[in-house]
Amino acid sequence: MSQLQRRYAWRRVAFAIAICAVALPAAAGKDTGSVKEAGQNLKDEDPKAVLITLKNAIRKSPEDPAIRVKIARLYLQLGDAASAEREARTARDLKGIEADYLPVLIDALLPQKKFKDLYDLIEPDDRDAVLESRGQDGARHRSGSLGL
Repeated sequence: MSQLQRRYAWRRVAFAIAICAVALPAAAGKDTGSVKEAGQNLKDEDPKAVLITLKNAIRKSPEDPAIRVKIARLYLQLGDAASAEREARTARDLKGIEADYLPVLIDALLPQKKFKDLYDLIEPDDRDAVLESRGQDGARHRSGSLGL
């Protein structure tokens, strides 16, 4: 399996996990009809329909960082790293869970070659050790492939 295939496989798994996280707002009593519809469209493998559905969900709940993270993952899947970065940063600004938005933000910064922003994100901090190592491994891998 090539490196590109592994990276896309990781993103698919992460996006599937995010869709499974829809159960959390349902337990809280929120309306998740549009998010469930997005999950169904994803099963039908129509990412643009999922994107439209999630953008409609944002109109109903603009302060929900989880939806922003899902949109960011979808933008990465579609190859739009700049939009993925914008959505991941918005999720961060909305006080989203760092373990949700940070991997997406890192994956969005790498193809854009925004290494300074990446190093600023992975500064040692009071975050989960697994999350910390993921960011540092991504930065080391990219700098190693560039011959830095």
